[in-house]
Amino acid sequence: MIDRFSLLAAVTLAVATFAAPASAVSLTGLTVQVAHEFPELGSFDFGPANYTVGTTAPLSYYGLADISVGATTFTINVFCGARCTWSPADFNGFVLFDTYSVASPFSVSINSATSYAGFDASRISFDDNTVRVNLAGLDANGLIVINVAGSVPEPRSWAMLIAGFGLVGAAMRKRSKATLAA
Repeated sequence: MIDRFSLLAAVTLAVATFAAPASAVSLTGLTVQVAHEFPELGSFDFGPANYTVGTTAPLSYYGLADISVGATTFTINVFCGARCTWSPADFNGFVLFDTYSVASPFSVSINSATSYAGFDASRISFDDNTVRVNLAGLDANGLIVINVAGSVPEPRSWAMLIAGFGLVGAAMRKRSKATLAA
């Protein structure tokens, strides 16, 4: 005869096997903030400005660049021509804040549409609610597209966690019964 523990294990395994894969949280409809920090972190020469994803038009950075946030992207389009090079400084770049903690924690990666010469992953820093793109010392012109998403745990991870708690509970219960019998 099948006991409760075996039934719980079988149901958990079935749920974990057929659960849908994880997906990124869309930022559409959320209000985030964008800014430009120069010459150091925390020193703003533009913004922070509220940006409602999906409804706000791209923001212009003094006619030198457009900044926009899509459902899963943070885009910086620099088009200032030969007239600018980003000054070398501790930090000279654009920032995306999830000030209201609506989508954090962020996960980021460079989108294949990025075409900015000299730009690589070392120029991106992020934490739970901030993405920074440092352009210090780079020549101008190009497109930077950063994939940005709030992370969602996979259903399989949740199922495994719950199954683990169940196993530990069952083991503790059996152990206490064995101790009482002795």
